[in-house]
This record gives sequence, structure tokens and C-alpha cells, in this order.
Amino acid sequence: MSAEGYYRANLHDLKGEERRSAHQQRRRARQSMRLRPEGPTLRATTLLVFNPDNSEHLVPRCNRACARILARLLASSLDRQLAQGRAPESSFLLASRAQVLVSPVMRFALAQSWNNILVQSRTRPAVRNPRVPLNRAGIMAHESDICEMVNALTDPAPTPARGMAMASTLLSDGTGPLYDGRRSTALGVALREAILQLDPSASL
Repeated sequence: MSAEGYYRANLHDLKGEERRSAHQQRRRARQSMRLRPEGPTLRATTLLVFNPDNSEHLVPRCNRACARILARLLASSLDRQLAQGRAPESSFLLASRAQVLVSPVMRFALAQSWNNILVQSRTRPAVRNPRVPLNRAGIMAHESDICEMVNALTDPAPTPARGMAMASTLLSDGTGPLYDGRRSTALGVALREAILQLDPSASL
């Protein structure tokens, strides 16, 4: 199911002007988050990290291609650290990973992945499926939280790296509550915490 089809399916309980207004808001959000190049991949970007001589000050550092590749290879570990509340500015690799997480491309990709999770949870699993089984009962019980998180991911406002890391880690952790059928309550707690940390005011 496409993102557009998914949003339409979740607007079935709205009527009249309210439904049209909500549809227009979702359409604008999708347009603003449409996949597009982040810029020349070979061009170095600038990161701000804590000064090793004075942690109260930030200093600029060049984020070259080799550093971005290393941050990509260590993405799971870096995401867990960010999700646990470690400041992106505390290390060069965390800052590099955080820059990727908050990019429009990554936000759109995560939203699409969570949409796909909802679709898969309603589909009968194949007898021989190499994928890690989903916590279908937990996903269905907390569908409204997932929809709220998707809305936060596609909101044009800037998003804190910690919330993005939480949304990413939930998806990638095969032993986490998204896949463990015994941890439906934990899934709800994790989703609500991610939603809280996706609020732009959370990092203020």
C-alpha cells in the first residue's frame, strides 16, 4: 500500500470539511517529505561537536565521506546510543549519524517502513517466511500510536535526533517489542516515548 493509500484508509472516520482539511494537510506533508537527493554525496558537510578542551563550547568539524561510511556501518550501535539520550554533539560519529537521521530522506523512509509494518500486520504470514515474525497483536493494539508516530515523522517541522533514533531502533531490533509477541505492553511504552521525543520541543 502506498503512503497515499495508507493515509486515506486512516481518514475513514472523518466527515465533510474536517475530512477534506485533514487530507490536504497530509498531502502537503507528503509533498514536503518527498524523496529527493540530500546533495552531492561526495561533498563534505559540517558538523558541530563538543570541544574536547571545553565541553561547554561547540566546534565545527568536516564530515567527510569516509566518516559518513563508518557512521553508516555502525548505524545500529549509534542509533541505540542516541535513543538512550546521548547527545549527538558528544562524538563525531554520533553527530554524523544524527545528521542522516534527521534528513528528509530518512524521515520519509522511516515513515514508509512503519506504514509497511501496519500493512504486514494485517496480512496472513507465509508458511515459510525468512523474516522475523511481527508482534501482530501488539501492533494492532497500538495502531493509533504508530499512526501518530508516522504523522510526526512526516511533519515538516524539524525533528530531534533522539526521536528518530528511537523510531529506527524499534524497527531494526529483531529481539525488541515490535517482534516479540510477549512484549505488547513494552511496545506501547516505546512508541509513546518515541512520539514524545519526536516533538520538536523535546530537545529544547
